[in-house]
Amino acid sequence: FSEDLDFSIIKDELKGKFEQLIKKIIAPFSELSLTDCAEKFHTYLAEIKVSVNYLAMPFRIKIEISKRIQKKYEWELKLLGSPVATLQVLTQVASLKQLYQDNLSCVEERLKPKDAFDLWYLSQKLNRPYNPERISISKKILIRDLRKFLPKNFWKVIEGLSE
Repeated sequence: FSEDLDFSIIKDELKGKFEQLIKKIIAPFSELSLTDCAEKFHTYLAEIKVSVNYLAMPFRIKIEISKRIQKKYEWELKLLGSPVATLQVLTQVASLKQLYQDNLSCVEERLKPKDAFDLWYLSQKLNRPYNPERISISKKILIRDLRKFLPKNFWKVIEGLSE
């Protein structure tokens, strides 16, 4: 569950090549258009608009790649795939424990409804207690924002995300 795709770079080989790479990736797909692309000091950013005729509104995918090399960051080698694609990729990903720590930082720095859900979800996966007192977003806002993204069978979870 995410409104954007976040990555961390281990070795920066994208300098001066990022925009061309993104354009090459989306070129075969007429439904995709690049709406924003930037190489910033600490981050590579791209925003791709997806317009398909079976959806009432287009949506955007935001890609953010951090250039900051973090020491003692916990990685795992994983085989990533999808039920809707035949391609699989062997790559390093942050461990669930690391994602949990990263999410705690998000909750302290900037709190969005999706951060509250992500923290609950990671707590479930790690068998850790979820503490709704950390969440300073009203239930009304959580319900309004998260019901847009979550299937109905998760709606009961939303009410327990904050006090």
